[in-house]
Amino acid sequence: MEADGELDRIGTMRVGEMEWALSRRLRAPIESFVDFANTVNPYPLEGLRDAASSFSGFSLYPDVDMLALKNAITKHYGAGSADNVIVSNGSTALIYLISKLAKGGEAIIPVPTYDEYPVSCKKNGCRPVFTSRNADFSLSIKNIKAKMSSKTRLVFICNPNNPTGTVSEKGEIEQIIEIAREKGAVVVIDEAYMRFTKNPDKNSCVDLALGSENVIVIDGISKIFGVPSIRVGWGVSSPGLIRSLSKLQVPKSVGGIDAFITEKLLSYGTYVKRSASKLALDKHILESELSALPHVEVLPSCANFMLLRLDGSINSTLLFAKLARVGIIVRDCSAIRGLDDRYVRVSVKRRKDNARLIDAMRRILATRNE
Repeated sequence: MEADGELDRIGTMRVGEMEWALSRRLRAPIESFVDFANTVNPYPLEGLRDAASSFSGFSLYPDVDMLALKNAITKHYGAGSADNVIVSNGSTALIYLISKLAKGGEAIIPVPTYDEYPVSCKKNGCRPVFTSRNADFSLSIKNIKAKMSSKTRLVFICNPNNPTGTVSEKGEIEQIIEIAREKGAVVVIDEAYMRFTKNPDKNSCVDLALGSENVIVIDGISKIFGVPSIRVGWGVSSPGLIRSLSKLQVPKSVGGIDAFITEKLLSYGTYVKRSASKLALDKHILESELSALPHVEVLPSCANFMLLRLDGSINSTLLFAKLARVGIIVRDCSAIRGLDDRYVRVSVKRRKDNARLIDAMRRILATRNE
């Protein structure tokens, strides 16, 4: 069975869109798929439903200032005040808001990385300027500096990087911040996956953002808590930059129930650490089993997902289609700038689901030896 054109197209869609499209294409309930393309925590917090059911503000308009939510976020970090925080309908919405600062200018984007950065720039009249990473997908400060110009308004750094899982040390990012400051550019540090890493407090740049006019760290609730249906993201920066962004934001960007649930979730710091540790162990097992498969190289990752490089016996598009037909979704990376059809991303799920992925891939890859 070869991949058909429709499945080829679906495989390169955004995560969150491909699942619904695949469900319609294969006429299967969306719940029947095991989704290794999405990168959210597979271990949701016990008591989440109880927290949601305790919301009593359905008849109220949400607080425009979102002070309770902002205070919960600063408490989560143990630093800053409400003046250091802006909240939005998910961190991706915040990316689009930040891109408005660069209208008429340029944004430096090291690739491969999250594909919403250039899309948001183009939508807001900013020209994305792509720069390559090193061979191991680490940041190349030299390449970033070479692309800087008087037109540079933004620099996007995803840390850990999606889809490679590589982490940049704080010292590296500080160098980029200084280079950007000389050009009057803002460095956007996306830490959506930071809490999945071994040393999140060591590598996070929130402390740098709090006192800087040219740094903003963005994050959200969906990944670490496994709740992408709750659309809450935030940015942490200096009060001056937060005010500039707030002027560009539409009012009431976050719903009352989303804010309420997020406040509750952020109080569960022990859950974050415990589930991240559990996933790290699951990841170690999955990584070992993937590495034992033929035609697959597992690239080093510090996040809750891994980038796989195929040896050419099968490409990412065909692997996506074959897995989809047995109810498994992976991320075909062939359309991501800086990668090609040798690359697939898989996230870490529950062990029984990870075992199902290994079994399916083993069967598919075994046929490539025939």
